[in-house]
Amino acid sequence: MAGKAYTSGDWIVKAGEEDAFVDEWTAFARWTLEHAPGGREFTLIRQANDPSHFVSFGAWESAEAVNEWRSSPEFSERLGRCRAHCDHFEAHDFGLSSRVGG
Repeated sequence: MAGKAYTSGDWIVKAGEEDAFVDEWTAFARWTLEHAPGGREFTLIRQANDPSHFVSFGAWESAEAVNEWRSSPEFSERLGRCRAHCDHFEAHDFGLSSRVGG
């Protein structure tokens, strides 16, 4: 992932709503790429032995770009659509410490 700032989400999805969550998260990520300057790449992974546990990662040009994205009028609405499928959500911000490979 190319970027100087990173976001991460830890999601516990309600049983039976996993596919709907993935669809909603994917729509949120596509909207972000189209409307949030500085957003570079977004990834959602699923825990192999716990199908309700997902982790998302976002690569950003800067922490300022993340802050602008979060303050946009549609951010809360779109995040809420994802959270509606969840029993738990926790967001985190990170900075790059090391990178190996492309």
